[in-house]
Amino acid sequence: MGRMNAYMPLQGLWVAVEAMTPVVGRPKRIFFALPGILDKIKAGQVTCTYRPNARSGLYEVYTGNRFHSKPTGVIIEVYRTEAVETAKLTDADARLAGVPTVRELLEHLGQWYDGVPQTIIRNWYRLVQ
Repeated sequence: MGRMNAYMPLQGLWVAVEAMTPVVGRPKRIFFALPGILDKIKAGQVTCTYRPNARSGLYEVYTGNRFHSKPTGVIIEVYRTEAVETAKLTDADARLAGVPTVRELLEHLGQWYDGVPQTIIRNWYRLVQ
């Protein structure tokens, strides 16, 4: 019998589960681009991030972008995710992610993800180191 793959739907595509499996023994990378966000993460003032897909596990925080990234030595653990409708987000939701207002949050989402999606994933995390 040949090799069988398990597939899961992800953003409208079927992706092999093996492709989603992290490298064992080291955290994955996550990027934060907002100025001053790293200090807020370290202080525990920022407890979630809004992304188009769900995250889980350990991540090393990088600043900048994928072409000019800088490791920070900060490790976070994403422990819970939930889908939320962007039209129902409030200023309080935005502040959880380190953004003062929902208007600014939606502007950032639109810029980073080529438009504001109707549904976004809120990834809750805690500081590990």
